[in-house]
Formats: sequence, structure tokens, C-alpha cells
Amino acid sequence: MKNKYYAAGIANQRDDWEWQGTVVAPNMVEAKKLVVKFRKENGISGRSEVAEIVPCPTSRKSGVYNSTFIQ
Repeated sequence: MKNKYYAAGIANQRDDWEWQGTVVAPNMVEAKKLVVKFRKENGISGRSEVAEIVPCPTSRKSGVYNSTFIQ
């Protein structure tokens, strides 16, 4: 299955963005899991947001990327 690009962000309790980047995953559920795992591993508190931004598939490896630049 091909992966898709998702925009991702983590907002703090004041709703300010603590982190923004992209996630590559096969579906929205997996993308959200990757962001939650990333948040916990990096000690970032707050809520996670994920949204599909590019509907076309990509062969890029699944994961969380600190860049919002899509290649």
C-alpha cells in the first residue's frame, strides 16, 4: 500500500504550536499513532492534530518529519 502525506502539529495548553511537521503513513489512523509516539518520545506535552494535505500516494518511508516541505 502506498503512503500519503499528512500535516501534523502539536499545540500546548494555550493553543500555541509547539511543533509542526509532516507525517507519511498509509492512513490517518497510523499517522495519528506516529504523531502521538513522536510527542511522547520527545517529551512534548499538548494535543496532536493531523490532517491529510496531499491526496496522491507517495513511496516515501513512513515516519514523522520535522519539515513541512513536501518532496
